[in-house]
Amino acid sequence: MRLRTTILAVALGVACAAPAWAQVTVCAVQGEFVFAGSLLTAPGPGQTGGTFTFTPPTSCGPTSSGMVAIDLTVRPSVGFPRTYQITESYRLDGDVVVIGNNFLYAGVAGIVGGEVTAMPVNGGGTLVVAGTLTKRSFAAVGGTPGPTGPTGPAGAAGPTGADGPAGPTGPTGAAGPTGAMGTAGPTGPAGPTGAAGAAGATGPTGAIGLPGATGPTGATGPTGPTGAGLSAFGYVYQLSTIADATVVGGADVPFSNNGPLSGISHTASTTTITVATAGQYRVAYGITISAGIGSAIAVAVNGTVDASTVVPAFVATGSLHGTAILSLAGGYVITIRNNSAVPLTMALAPAVSAQLTVERVN
Repeated sequence: MRLRTTILAVALGVACAAPAWAQVTVCAVQGEFVFAGSLLTAPGPGQTGGTFTFTPPTSCGPTSSGMVAIDLTVRPSVGFPRTYQITESYRLDGDVVVIGNNFLYAGVAGIVGGEVTAMPVNGGGTLVVAGTLTKRSFAAVGGTPGPTGPTGPAGAAGPTGADGPAGPTGPTGAAGPTGAMGTAGPTGPAGPTGAAGAAGATGPTGAIGLPGATGPTGATGPTGPTGAGLSAFGYVYQLSTIADATVVGGADVPFSNNGPLSGISHTASTTTITVATAGQYRVAYGITISAGIGSAIAVAVNGTVDASTVVPAFVATGSLHGTAILSLAGGYVITIRNNSAVPLTMALAPAVSAQLTVERVN
């Protein structure tokens, strides 16, 4: 079972004050250490053992930290063994090796050739263990004994004991299933004729007869009221030339031509479109680019980009399209803007490189 750091929540303390080793740095703690010790609380008591593999940092300064991979097996006296595998940071605080966010401490108890070889641990907390971390190269020669091995197989069963006294009589069992039906008796005499039954349901409707002659045409009714339609609408588009095909970052897209306009105003070859009356407007916009990956287009209202209208360009060549419903007051100005720091290049005429449709919908 793999347990992450936040679940393990182990708090360990130093077994005893470590000697004042001179010039000990975090890089002196490196390599694989064998841990052998005891589990003192739940799910213990029991034995625990495993390895701590320390990888020092590239810099050995007093604030530097390395990484340690922990592989720990707990063998409680009751239940099955459990394995914990986590990776934590470690640093050196004086003569104390601090692992993780202060949840495990080990004292420096021995140094050979500038490298730490033994570290006692003895802590308290949710999961309390006590033991010694011994460097693998030293543990292999007369090192600390490993954890107790698993319990051996159960012995053979003993001889069967003598029969006990008879127990009390149990309750009466449930009734058995009903027996098979016997043979039928002889047929009795016929009874008297019953009363007449109720009338049956009405039969299905007959086939439809031939249609009669067509009657005279009725008088023409009055003409209905004229439908509401769109109270304001407009369409503008751009036929780009080499001179105006590039739109730098933060600039607005020009529109060279006008389509139908009603309640919407635009001067050809300019960037701004003005609505005459307040209302809810459907704004559909699009642009075809031949360069400009990483750029984006958006609708700007009175010079401010509406965040709900941003459409990014994820390809260098293709089309970008968007649709939005915006609340606009009379006299508001809208533009289509390159909402990025990356220039974009529009497709050249005769292709339509940019389009904008505005419709009042209320």
